[in-house]
Amino acid sequence: MIDVNQMRRGVTFLYNGNLYKVTEYSHSKPGRGKATIRVSVRDLRKGSNQQMTFNSGDRVEDVRLENHTYQYLYNDGTFYVFMDVVTFEQKQVPHAIFSGTFPYLRDNMELDLLAFEGEIID
Repeated sequence: MIDVNQMRRGVTFLYNGNLYKVTEYSHSKPGRGKATIRVSVRDLRKGSNQQMTFNSGDRVEDVRLENHTYQYLYNDGTFYVFMDVVTFEQKQVPHAIFSGTFPYLRDNMELDLLAFEGEIID
């Protein structure tokens, strides 16, 4: 668990069963009362962006991401298909994960992808 005061851009956390990555962070402290932390986050499974507000002292679950090298194989229309260069295991990744980056993918291109519990998320 991490305190929301420690969140910064690029931090990945688990909240209400969803994985989020912080894209913007704002901390405001009024004259009296608790500080408010506002973050813009991207849902790593759905690809959607949203705003969240936390009070100072709130905690979220920190996650550790695994970094693996994959080779891009092909696009089947619904998923991008990657192969782990060490185990040769193939993974299907939904298009929402790589929104806007498809023009840059080339056949047999090697990429370092982040995974959480075996699921590619970034």
